[in-house]
Amino acid sequence: MRCFIAVDIPERVKKEVMRATERARRSHRDLKWVEEENLHITLKFLGEVEKEKIEKVKRVLDMITRAEAPFNLTTSDFGTFPKRGALRVFWLGIEGDLEEIKRLQERIDRELLKIGFDKEDREFTPHLTLARAKRYSRERVSLEDLDLDSVSGRSFRINEVILYESILRPEGPLYRKISVFKLRGR
Repeated sequence: MRCFIAVDIPERVKKEVMRATERARRSHRDLKWVEEENLHITLKFLGEVEKEKIEKVKRVLDMITRAEAPFNLTTSDFGTFPKRGALRVFWLGIEGDLEEIKRLQERIDRELLKIGFDKEDREFTPHLTLARAKRYSRERVSLEDLDLDSVSGRSFRINEVILYESILRPEGPLYRKISVFKLRGR
């Protein structure tokens, strides 16, 4: 099964993000927009994982979340990957307790390396992916082309880490929670 590890954001923040991007979603249908229920901050993409290995991942996440405390994040500005030229990924930045989320992500990466997962080769940049350029799109969109309302400064608390299954469907992915791990450190 195809899996990833993430932290979720509150429904109120998801709704505000959807409102802030509403006009851009209508005018740029050539982008593949992330559905409201699928907005999250990815900590680690695992790819295809055998069922037997899922139990090992759960044990690792349980161990890590026992030691890590809840933390606060805040929405920031919109951005794109790459920073210049036609966008491939459109995202909303995250501020707040960045040291905590980065430490959590690094610990997950380090512990999963011990059970056979690859280490991330890029520096972790916490963000909410909002849209991706479709592979064969002719439209060249930049951040300046998008009609957006600000959604900066929306604070929220992260209390848990979630192991998700990603089910790919023609109408878009379905994310199913496999396990939820409360952050229990102090």
